[in-house]
Amino acid sequence: MADEYAVGAVLGEGLIGPRLAGRYRPTGHPVALEEIPGSLAARSDFVERLAAAGRRAASITAPHVVEVYDLVRLGGRLYVVGELIRGRSLAALLGAEAPLPLPAALSAMDSVLAALEELHRAGLVHGDVCPDTVVVTPSGDTRLAELGVATVLAADPELRGWPAVRPPEGGAPSVAADLYAAGALLRELATGLRPEQSGEWAGPVAVGSLAARAVAADPGRRPASAAEFREELQRAAAAVLGDGWREQSDLAARVARPLGTAPPRPRRLSPPPAEVSVSAATAPSPGGAAESVPPGSWTAAPAAPGGPPAAPGGGDESDYWGGIRGLGGERPTAPLRWAPARRPRRRRTGAVLAIVAALAVLAVAVVLVIQPGGAASSGPAALSVGSPTLSAQPAGAGGCGTTFTFTASGSLRGSGTLTYRWLVTETGSPTTYDQYSLPITHQTSFRFTKQLGFTGPASIGMTVTFEVLSPQRRTATATRRYVCTS
Repeated sequence: MADEYAVGAVLGEGLIGPRLAGRYRPTGHPVALEEIPGSLAARSDFVERLAAAGRRAASITAPHVVEVYDLVRLGGRLYVVGELIRGRSLAALLGAEAPLPLPAALSAMDSVLAALEELHRAGLVHGDVCPDTVVVTPSGDTRLAELGVATVLAADPELRGWPAVRPPEGGAPSVAADLYAAGALLRELATGLRPEQSGEWAGPVAVGSLAARAVAADPGRRPASAAEFREELQRAAAAVLGDGWREQSDLAARVARPLGTAPPRPRRLSPPPAEVSVSAATAPSPGGAAESVPPGSWTAAPAAPGGPPAAPGGGDESDYWGGIRGLGGERPTAPLRWAPARRPRRRRTGAVLAIVAALAVLAVAVVLVIQPGGAASSGPAALSVGSPTLSAQPAGAGGCGTTFTFTASGSLRGSGTLTYRWLVTETGSPTTYDQYSLPITHQTSFRFTKQLGFTGPASIGMTVTFEVLSPQRRTATATRRYVCTS
């Protein structure tokens, strides 16, 4: 079957190449495609190892991992196809604030260890556990990404820079190496110190002792399994923060707020992290044409949805991958063949939804004040939204290599949750949308932008709709055309 995958906008950088939004045409499901660099895609040994690792990784459908579906060649380029998850990497969160507050750090670490537990139980290893390969969704869930890809990169002796962290004893990707890297991740989340940096731990002893053992030079001192590591982490978290430590995490709020540009995290082999020195115990308060490729793909592509795509909130230029989990229906078990080239005539190269207005994420405490005579003070006014306007630049049709910028703006009053979405319909393609929810407290207006970039010869009409879903229904629509004949 030709043209199973439609390739769309560039979302950002993956572990080794650009990540693009896409869609599986037979069912309409959104997917993510990570492009493998041409130098690696031309190596038959690397592609064969990647296909084998991908087939194994595609068997994992655990809640704390980003699923993988397929390996395809499109227009002469090789892509790993996987689940599309909106969110931010831990690297982005640490770039905005490091270390993370202890409840957020321990909650994220608990999910990473749960993912490793599932992988190791299935006889698989990850190969590169680090902030770059962990994504936090707008709901605060933490997912381990780059399954299959990370393992192959870590095992390739020709590649320098993978994995980000190696245990002192070296060796191929293994359970022990995954656990050591998880220990380095815990240390960085809780202290802000990268693996190549040394420093003392001044937090709770229970957490510091666990982090120190997890990156000990002597393998015999480290946790023996992900399950053991996770049990110790949970005991330490409960001892320091209480039984409700997971509820104290503010990861969802951190994903929702604008972060700016995170500092780069260079890929290079680093010396092992120093063991953590526990110096104090200060417990915080709780709170084109088809190409020949090896036979067989990883697994079946997503099944037809039982309803519209789940639409998580949050989103800007640091969005990671957007979600298809929870759509209903079972994924077919028959493997797909490797796909031929896709969309040889045009490629959308940029679609950035930027939140321009700085929307503070605050918890609104409703305090009931009893007045004389039994009267109570009134709470904040419910959120209301004015009719939006939608403008687009350039104002007319765009020529070759045009980026269209759509800007939605309107008024706000009161406090509550604003839920809105962008719908995009292009010639010959089904309508796609991205939906977001944001808490509103003191803002009096909003201004959101969406960019669609096009290159190459094509004639494409597009209709973009900005739609407020709640607290009131509001809609604005704009149409533009991209025409390039050269």
